[in-house]
Amino acid sequence: MKIAKIFFLLILMTVSLSALDLVLTSKNIYLSNMGNVVQLTFKGNASYPILSPDEKSIVYIRTVPKNSYEYKGEDSIPTEIVLMDLESKQEKIILKEKPSTDPYKTLRDFSEPIFSSDGQIVYFLSNAWVTSSAVYALDLKTLKTQFIIDGNDLAIIKSGDYKNYIIIDRHQYFVDGGSYDSSWLVSPNGKVIGQVRDRNSYELYQHANE
Repeated sequence: MKIAKIFFLLILMTVSLSALDLVLTSKNIYLSNMGNVVQLTFKGNASYPILSPDEKSIVYIRTVPKNSYEYKGEDSIPTEIVLMDLESKQEKIILKEKPSTDPYKTLRDFSEPIFSSDGQIVYFLSNAWVTSSAVYALDLKTLKTQFIIDGNDLAIIKSGDYKNYIIIDRHQYFVDGGSYDSSWLVSPNGKVIGQVRDRNSYELYQHANE
């Protein structure tokens, strides 16, 4: 009987952990847990919330006033990447924009942050080229960034032989005119492995909304 109760409690714990969900409404973030909803942000400037693999924190993008720090952008509103601890609700800015004339170095207009499966790295997109963003990795221990590859529609593979590998879409051109988008498998350090026929055939960390 005791074993049955323990097994039942383990099932309840598993259901509870998997029931956490982030909801974005009017650019504010809410945490939903089995029907209980808690508002996490209140300024109406949040987007792209993502839950960490251990479900103890979230990362999201927020816009900030242009006069809040030195900003050399054009018409866009500057962004920051923010880490929030879900227990204390304390926030930490983990990356601010660093615009550059070099598209391989510019950090601006952040979007689509996604955790690696171990929660140590946050991958994200930075606006870089006319038809493509730049994929970066942000180490949460050192807060250093690394350029990975050009691409759009960022996703991380959750499990299997390619766990923690990246899937991105790339905008490419035919030699006789016209263009097309295709999905590519990329290693965590930016090595292109090959083209992907169906990105949805993988179990992915990816954003469902902004």
